Amino acid sequence: YGATAQESAVMLIDSTLVHSRPKCRCIEIPATGQAKASLKVIVANIVMLGALVAATKVVSEESLKKAILDSVPKGTEELNVKAMQLGLELGKQP
Repeated sequence: YGATAQESAVMLIDSTLVHSRPKCRCIEIPATGQAKASLKVIVANIVMLGALVAATKVVSEESLKKAILDSVPKGTEELNVKAMQLGLELGKQP
């Protein structure tokens, strides 16, 4: 999608996987690498979601947590909340 992004766009990039950068502003989050190192790689999407919320404030952290808990499989709640918290931390970094 980077090739078609306008220069005024803001793009969240998983820097573990994406190595080229578009001309727009990029927020680089090593979601897959961090998820693999400290949690499980399967929750990298939740890490990115947390980073998105931290960077944009599109919804409250509490709303995000509720949405995650309402949608993840039973027994994975704790893992997914940890992934969300990791993403929130990564998304707050400059």
